[in-house]
Amino acid sequence: MDTISYLLELIETRKIVGITDLGTLYIKKTPGRYDADAHAFLPPKHEIAFTSEIKEADELKNFISEKRNVPTASAAHDIAEFVTNIKTQLADHQFADLSPLGVFKVINDQIEFESSKKFQIGSDFYGLPKIPVPVDSPVEKLHSTPEAIPIPDETREATHTTPPPLPDPVWRPTVNDRYEYEAGDDDEDETSGRGKRIFFKTLIVLFVIAIAGAIVYFFYPDLLNNLLQKHPDQQIESASVIDLDTNSTQQVDSTFADTVKKPIQLTEIQDTVTTTQTTYEVIGSAMKGRKKVEQVIGNFARRGIKAKAIDGLPGRLIKVSLGTFTDYNLAKKFQDSLKIKLKNPEIYIQTIKPKN
Repeated sequence: MDTISYLLELIETRKIVGITDLGTLYIKKTPGRYDADAHAFLPPKHEIAFTSEIKEADELKNFISEKRNVPTASAAHDIAEFVTNIKTQLADHQFADLSPLGVFKVINDQIEFESSKKFQIGSDFYGLPKIPVPVDSPVEKLHSTPEAIPIPDETREATHTTPPPLPDPVWRPTVNDRYEYEAGDDDEDETSGRGKRIFFKTLIVLFVIAIAGAIVYFFYPDLLNNLLQKHPDQQIESASVIDLDTNSTQQVDSTFADTVKKPIQLTEIQDTVTTTQTTYEVIGSAMKGRKKVEQVIGNFARRGIKAKAIDGLPGRLIKVSLGTFTDYNLAKKFQDSLKIKLKNPEIYIQTIKPKN
């Protein structure tokens, strides 16, 4: 087997084969194109190309050595003779035959390789056929004179035809009742639509408020209970027991200013003293359960206020007294100071008269 056969067999598997002192043959992908000379679309294919740069020169030598079972030196000698033969043909005839791969040519003192069009290598494109394109043949333009078209005698035909009867007036479209358009119709529709939108928006707002109230009651039930239970009882009792001061506005303001500026020495009645005169309890809170009352008393104690529970007062709630006085003016000053200290304007005075 000659060197070209080994070269052909190796390039089908290696894709790149270097030839010592000559160059490198490799497989190049050629895209599909249109051949204007042949008037046909050529499918994509693989073809063999050549470059003067030598790559992987040992592949051919090792392949020949393996196939012939000879030393690599002997294979290198055969390759050198093959290259010498190619260069001799190029020097003598400007081309060298490398059938069936193609031919080498010398163009502008450079060795070029022209792949054979009959040689097919690889099957990546499944052997798509060449598609010829039909060439349109020139069409002769025929110039023909239009024939005279006979014009029928409309006058003669009109004399022998009977005019069609008029359509029955019963079937004519008539308008019996005209619709009077009023500008107020659109206003009524717009008003009704606006009313519906306002109604639905109101429902949505009420629904959101109900959900918010449920959430507040779930997380803070004591707050809602105080709002529902504390205010009615306090409003009734405070309206019945608080006496109006007859002093002038200036006197009240000066008394309040003195209360804020300096501490007041207040005299409270001890729990153990039984009095037979009217007392004034400064009520700071009112709760329904005894346990909640004790919690409130503990909160006041932590703030330095001695509180106690008062039983037997009108109402359903247990009152929490922050101070007991026999003088109303002292009780009033103590109430005003606690309103400022505790920031609670709902502290009121409960008058307790002795029982006969």
